[in-house]
Amino acid sequence: MAGMNEFAALLQALRAVIAQGLVLSNDVEKLVSADSSQSRDPARRLADLLASTEGGITADKRAAAAAKAAGYASGTRRGRAGRQLDGDALYDTGVAGWLVADANLRSGEDEVIDGLAHYLAGPHEPIWRYLGIDADLHLLDGPIDVAGWELVVMDKAELVAISPLPGTSTYVPRPTWDPQTRWAR
Repeated sequence: MAGMNEFAALLQALRAVIAQGLVLSNDVEKLVSADSSQSRDPARRLADLLASTEGGITADKRAAAAAKAAGYASGTRRGRAGRQLDGDALYDTGVAGWLVADANLRSGEDEVIDGLAHYLAGPHEPIWRYLGIDADLHLLDGPIDVAGWELVVMDKAELVAISPLPGTSTYVPRPTWDPQTRWAR
């Protein structure tokens, strides 16, 4: 029960962060052009701004509490459970890009909030082990068994489905791999 309360508090905090992000996204272009020492990418600038707000800091603390209650990624070197809500998390998952996108193209706010909460505080589905190989492979006969692993070439829809936040995958600025996923931490 305590874990559910922590997760509900995280969802509430993330709703406030996303609402603030939608407001800030209207002025982020002005902020980028006014401060030449910062990134010129509006999504990057918004991600950093949003993570540093009081709401962003509160959501980060609630994410750590919810992850701890769920026992998610509790043995990390950072001394905290779960993932940190920082500018990198908001940018690399595509959330910041989604916030600065044309409002007519943006949809699925609840899906984004729920996905971000699970990304930070624990997966809502079983964890699968993947090893990504960046290669141009053509498997004419379909999947191949290799030392107990299945070698497959995934199409774009399959890659989106296993991304941390499928609803924002269109806005991910570059192919990213979470270091915790990459090194199996």
